[in-house]
Amino acid sequence: MYRINSVRIYNRAGYPHRLANCSISVGLSPDSTDVCYTFPSNPKDISDVIDLTCNGEGRFFIIRNPGRAPSLDDSLNICEVEIYVCSEGTFGPNCSEFCHCLNSTCDHVTGKCPGDCRPGWKGQNCSTRCSRGSSYGINCNKSCSNRNCISESSSCDPRSGSCDSGCRAGWRESDCTQKCDSLHYGNNCSRKCGERHCALNTSSCDHVTGACDTGSCQAGWKGGTCTEECTNGTYGPNCLKKCDDRHCDGTSSCPRVDGGCTTGCDKRWARPDCSGCKNGT
Repeated sequence: MYRINSVRIYNRAGYPHRLANCSISVGLSPDSTDVCYTFPSNPKDISDVIDLTCNGEGRFFIIRNPGRAPSLDDSLNICEVEIYVCSEGTFGPNCSEFCHCLNSTCDHVTGKCPGDCRPGWKGQNCSTRCSRGSSYGINCNKSCSNRNCISESSSCDPRSGSCDSGCRAGWRESDCTQKCDSLHYGNNCSRKCGERHCALNTSSCDHVTGACDTGSCQAGWKGGTCTEECTNGTYGPNCLKKCDDRHCDGTSSCPRVDGGCTTGCDKRWARPDCSGCKNGT
């Protein structure tokens, strides 16, 4: 079934009388149609090319000669008929209005969508744009203020709600409304929780910072996420011990995990890192 917009008829030149009083009807079947146009009775008012409006819906388009007296020419002689219908997504008397339905097309007459609107549109006819900078998404049901953009002044695309400045740490998707999953954290959720070195293997993973529960790291590691190796002469949990505070016997390396002296300890100092008194003295 189509919503008819306009019709163009190419009549046989010199025979306008053959269309006089003829009717055009549209309907769902040949026996169930409504007349939408009747040609003038005076042939002088009928041109060779006729453009007319025939607003109606149907599956059948019928041009009918009403029948005349036997003495008159009752032939119906037409060269071509062009029927223009409303395209999907348009409605109104002249198909001049547009609807933006999500998974279907709107009613060609009322413009009403049977379901949701496409992202960026709202209203019964899905013909009203989302308020710029205020809402976005399907039926404009998402608020721009609920996003987690890096910049508070970030633009808000009416369809996707995307942040032109990117997402704050701990958030993802184009509109920055989805938290990182339990295995990731940080900017664009690009950091892996499994790469941390928390003192507790059961530590949770904050989706923003990735911080360890107790703030304590395994020996040889430091930082809020326990992903930085000990440097600059430090070792142990959270890198709190200094290699210079050891009492090694001679020059010794300083492993970042336990700080153990590879050359042994001076007298009165005990292993593993030669920082404690021997025999409690």
